[in-house]
Amino acid sequence: MVNDDRTEEAYRIIESKVNEMLSDKAGYDPLEIAGVMCAQAIRIYKSCLTEKDYDDICLLYTSAAADE
Repeated sequence: MVNDDRTEEAYRIIESKVNEMLSDKAGYDPLEIAGVMCAQAIRIYKSCLTEKDYDDICLLYTSAAADE
C-alpha cells in the first residue's frame, strides 16, 4: 500500500527540484525536463511492474495520446 504522506513528500521534493531547474539561473527547457521525467517513469514502471501491468501502462499512455 502506498503511504500518502511519503508520496506527497516525494512529490514536493521533485517539484522543488524541477522548479529550480526551470528558473532563469539554471535555464533548462521545460520539454527537456518533461522528457527526462517521462523516461525515468517508464524505467521505474518497467523495473517494478509485471510485464502485463507494464504493457497496460504503456497502452494507456499511447491510447491517451491517440485520443487527442
